[in-house]
Amino acid sequence: MIGENTELNDGPILIGYDVTPNLRREIAYANLGRWKPFAAAIIAIELVLICFLLHYYSVNALFESYTYLTMYAFMVVVTGVFWWAFTVLRIKLDQGIDVVGHIDTAMLLFVTFLMVWGAVVAWLDQTLYGNITVFLVNMLVGSIMFFMRSKLIAIPQIAATLLFAIGLPFFQPSINMLIGHYVNIAIFLVLVWVVARTNYQTMTKNLENQMKIKDHDRMLLTINEHLRSEIQDHEKDKQELEAANERLRIISSLDALTGIPNRRKMDEYIEAIWERAHELNTTFSVFMIDIDLFKLYNDTYGHLAGDICLRDVARVLSKSCIGHDDMLARYGGEEFLYVVAGLNQDEAYGLGERIRAGIEDLGIEHNDSSIGSVVTASIGISYCVSAEAGDPTASVARADQAMYRAKTAGRNQVIMGG
Repeated sequence: MIGENTELNDGPILIGYDVTPNLRREIAYANLGRWKPFAAAIIAIELVLICFLLHYYSVNALFESYTYLTMYAFMVVVTGVFWWAFTVLRIKLDQGIDVVGHIDTAMLLFVTFLMVWGAVVAWLDQTLYGNITVFLVNMLVGSIMFFMRSKLIAIPQIAATLLFAIGLPFFQPSINMLIGHYVNIAIFLVLVWVVARTNYQTMTKNLENQMKIKDHDRMLLTINEHLRSEIQDHEKDKQELEAANERLRIISSLDALTGIPNRRKMDEYIEAIWERAHELNTTFSVFMIDIDLFKLYNDTYGHLAGDICLRDVARVLSKSCIGHDDMLARYGGEEFLYVVAGLNQDEAYGLGERIRAGIEDLGIEHNDSSIGSVVTASIGISYCVSAEAGDPTASVARADQAMYRAKTAGRNQVIMGG
């Protein structure tokens, strides 16, 4: 892009041959866009004039109809050739081929031809009515129809003017008319050059502004895409963080050894089970399960064996859970707490017996136990209708008391508390 402090000299400041490559390309497209309708208009006008001459060729004895027919036909042929050339160049330009220089050269040749052609026709007009309108019109149209640097457009303007001025005396014998024509074309030459220069400056400035707008749009689009990507990345990071926090929450609520909820999770969830039972006016049962003589087992077989024992017991307890309105947790070192709603008293006791028997059936060797040769457990059950009881904490305390009574009574048994 041209710098914002660039000063105009024949339009934006020239770099070598012309303005920046991108702007040269835009100028070429602008000229090609004007060329087609302009060429079509020229051909249509010349064909109408040819038809008119063929019909009225004998209107004036001084009128050299065949010379004019030749000039009009020549204009049609040359315009057609340039039409074909510009069509080929437009295709190549659309394909990304750098043909801007060829387009500029072809445009210069056509404008030169247009102005010189006007000069020749103006010569012929001298024998009829002595004016130079065709030459002046072609000079003006050729100067403003296409966008060319002032130094470049001066080439066809000066060439056509010199040719016209040199040849004019051979067609116009009147000294007075010659002087008048020379004064007029001199003034007109300056005017059309100024108009062409202003036309080019205005067009290049407009194109420059359009290119700046496009660049700004592309920049904004890039920024928007970058921001959208960052937002998506942030959203992804947020989701990953939430997932990590959820995993951390789950991990923090589970017992690392057995994989079942820990006491913290039980303290959070027991209130929900209690409230549910209270709303339904149903029963609320708490099972306190303690592995018998577990410290002795650890001392005898080692802590690694003790960990395996705890995992095996937790697996039995998990299989015994009902799975609805209940929760199992590791409550202490070798203690487990199971809370469930909706069981009647016989169902609660039967579940306690199945848990006790399941642990015994594991057959985990414990030869130093005073109870038997395998690991066993004592279970205390607190049973109540929640609407009639105080709170879940009291139920846990009663289950703990019942468990201690089971131990006192000889262990490896189930005791129902209040």
